Amino acid sequence: TSVIVAGYMQAFTTPGQSKIERLANLRGAGKQLFRASPDIFQTAFWKLIDTGADLSTIAIISSEPFIPWELMIPHRNAEPGLPPQVRQPLGVEFCIGRMTRRSLVAGAQRIPLKDSYVIAPIFEGARKLPHAQEEAHYVTQLFRGERIDPADVGSLDTKLAHCPSLVHFACHGEVQKNGQQVLYLDD
Repeated sequence: TSVIVAGYMQAFTTPGQSKIERLANLRGAGKQLFRASPDIFQTAFWKLIDTGADLSTIAIISSEPFIPWELMIPHRNAEPGLPPQVRQPLGVEFCIGRMTRRSLVAGAQRIPLKDSYVIAPIFEGARKLPHAQEEAHYVTQLFRGERIDPADVGSLDTKLAHCPSLVHFACHGEVQKNGQQVLYLDD
């Protein structure tokens, strides 16, 4: 599966494509990946959708580590004469969690989480993360935490001189063209 997924990734990460070509390749891969997903998953997914279940999270338990479930685009043929039903990619519409162990049994917690720092900048406008502040509060309460505020490079540099057992980020980030990973903070 790693080779198959690498082929999909190559199709929409090739330099020189227009945005339209890249999006078309990404959407095509998403539809093919959903079509290749296990029949039992597709059946269960559409049953939940059709019954109007309050579906907001999906947990994937699999021995397969390479399949990008988040990119899958659920689609199916509708009634005759109607256009096909196509949804947003799973990772856009739902929170996806996955566990990939061959045994399919969760591993033992080896590192006790006894304290934490939480980095949760407050974004406005298009970058707003609607639940980040609730998430930050939840983590600090659950793991005796402290929020790093302001969430900027200087504060992180000072605070992370001592590293607690958990450092939790609730923010945006991206991978730049040179492969460098960037986190968006208050600054």
